[in-house]
Amino acid sequence: MFHVSTYGRFAGRLTAYADVDGYVPEPGDNPDEFYWPAGGWAFTEEEWEQWVEGAKKERERCDEALAAWRERQGLA
Repeated sequence: MFHVSTYGRFAGRLTAYADVDGYVPEPGDNPDEFYWPAGGWAFTEEEWEQWVEGAKKERERCDEALAAWRERQGLA
């Protein structure tokens, strides 16, 4: 897991995958390791895999956006 703040203003839609504390799951994580909204979220194994895959794809978009920004700033 990682914290959504890693991407700052580039987090975009990644925040939708974060738990209440701002942590985003990665492959190998377990839904019980996160603090979900009141009442919690119940994931089936398949739903959890889809959730993590969605977060992974969104993180890749964030990585690309951040890399492009760094390059424009001469930080790459």
